[in-house]
Amino acid sequence: VRGLAAGLREELASSPAASTEALGASLATLAERTAAATVRGAGSALTQEQLRWREASRNQDLARRTSREITAGALEALGTKLRRPLMALAGAGSALVALTVLSSRWRHA
Repeated sequence: VRGLAAGLREELASSPAASTEALGASLATLAERTAAATVRGAGSALTQEQLRWREASRNQDLARRTSREITAGALEALGTKLRRPLMALAGAGSALVALTVLSSRWRHA
């Protein structure tokens, strides 16, 4: 960019009339090259980002499946050992609720 700017300055200083046309052509060429480079750079960055997101989603899916399997296994193991105590607690809680409801009816009757 600095070299191009220096070249444009020299050209303008050498012959102002011819340099105006050359300057316009040079600026048009520079704008085209800049636009093309920007599009190439953005396209390359988007491609790299897409690949990174695909890889991340693959790893995330693997982590989710592994987590689900571990959690399901742990809950299954706990479920078999805790089934009776939990059923007893649920039964006792239900009995307390029923007793509370019945006792309030007996008091008001």
